[in-house]
Amino acid sequence: MDLRIQLRKAVADFHNEVASAVSLHQRAVQSRRAVSAGRGTAQSGAMTHWLQQITQDGRKLSDLKAKAPKVEDQFDHLGVKDLEDRIVNVHDLQGQVKNIREKYETSLQEDEESSRLVKNDV
Repeated sequence: MDLRIQLRKAVADFHNEVASAVSLHQRAVQSRRAVSAGRGTAQSGAMTHWLQQITQDGRKLSDLKAKAPKVEDQFDHLGVKDLEDRIVNVHDLQGQVKNIREKYETSLQEDEESSRLVKNDV
């Protein structure tokens, strides 16, 4: 496969991964706030710490997106070495986004379990 096509695909996949992570990130905030309100821990130190982490992750997602090429970028002028380097870079950025996305998938699963426990206690 032509390296330009590989790079275009990697860039598109990266931006899809970012969009998915941002959506999950937003759902995780809503979910955690609802669960912590139900448990009476909305003002706890743990919740404050979690909100600080999620704010940092939101900034990191924005930073990662800014570092990546845009979907509409043209790569016709790049040589083989530059194309290879950019493909590797985009895959690295995508891996970082994937780690954040997986963190909030786990968070949502934990919230779902906590929500069930709260409902069972009522």
